Amino acid sequence: LEAIQSQSLPTISAQSIKDLGSKFKDKLVIIGDGKYGKATDTFNVPGRYRTVPGVYLHASALYTLMVEPFYELKHWSR
Repeated sequence: LEAIQSQSLPTISAQSIKDLGSKFKDKLVIIGDGKYGKATDTFNVPGRYRTVPGVYLHASALYTLMVEPFYELKHWSR
């Protein structure tokens, strides 16, 4: 979670997204409020004292599914 939180980009306008367009190229983008105290969907995560905004948990789940899956199907299992 720390790596995902440290790499988030606080963009709030169309112009800021246009200015940072090269950072978004060939990336999956998750939109949500990740500010502590502002996010409305926060969750308790074991081992953490503060609740975590849901957008970071969604990003963590997506990373797991895309890059480090729990399992991989073999070609013959289709």
